[in-house]
Amino acid sequence: MLRRAPTVQVLVADRVYPPQRPANVDWPFVGVGVPIAAPFAASGMDGSTTTIAVHAYAETGGVGDDTVSGEEMAAAIIRVCVALLGGEDGAEVQLDGDDTDCPFPAKAYITWTGSQVLQDGGDASAFHAFATFDVSVSS
Repeated sequence: MLRRAPTVQVLVADRVYPPQRPANVDWPFVGVGVPIAAPFAASGMDGSTTTIAVHAYAETGGVGDDTVSGEEMAAAIIRVCVALLGGEDGAEVQLDGDDTDCPFPAKAYITWTGSQVLQDGGDASAFHAFATFDVSVSS
């Protein structure tokens, strides 16, 4: 979903990676964290709740008036990812059952739970932003 979004492609091209990303990737990029899953049961339905994190990495770049701080770029990338995944209102996604990640027809409800921007390691120009989401899937 994020890799195909034009607003993400403008910021990071096709550099959207799963938890095991390649070594020495070009910045900026987006990484999806390892999900944390828990069972979910409610009256008349079963499913699961999963917490995921989306990470955005950026460093200060440009020259003179065209300089963009890594902090601003990481924050902009993560804002785009949050908006694509439902933002403050959340999102409902119909899963048709043909997806290998969900082999049965179901609905996924995505809720954004928060974001933060941090300096990445000891490099003063490198920043890491992340957003967390709860994803509930019910059949």
